[in-house]
Amino acid sequence: MSTFSIQLRLRRTTVEDCYISVPVTKRAMPQNEDPTAGGTRTSGKLFEGLDWEVLVDEAVTLSVSDKAEWRAEDVTVAAHPTQGPAPDGRTVYVPASETIDWWEAPVVLEPKGQPPADGYRSSQNNPF
Repeated sequence: MSTFSIQLRLRRTTVEDCYISVPVTKRAMPQNEDPTAGGTRTSGKLFEGLDWEVLVDEAVTLSVSDKAEWRAEDVTVAAHPTQGPAPDGRTVYVPASETIDWWEAPVVLEPKGQPPADGYRSSQNNPF
């Protein structure tokens, strides 16, 4: 019995998140403000003018700690933009080697006039 299949390369992307408490250092503080005054001189808001990029860089650096609790937020599976044969050493999942539901069975091509050797598509299994 012969079956045909098409091999596709898929990409699974997992998005995770975690929360990091970032210490506010001198690098992140506005250069012309007095951090001991309880806020900026012009606004009265304590953290106005902080350097966002410095804070994000520090958060990313801290996030590699084993103590950072990363949790999966979303998983997406789609066709990989680059298709091609599997490289040496990669396993290809072949569901046809497992038990197949009749409605999800692959198309089986047999020589005309001969039933499948295992009776897979015989009239006893055909609901029509």
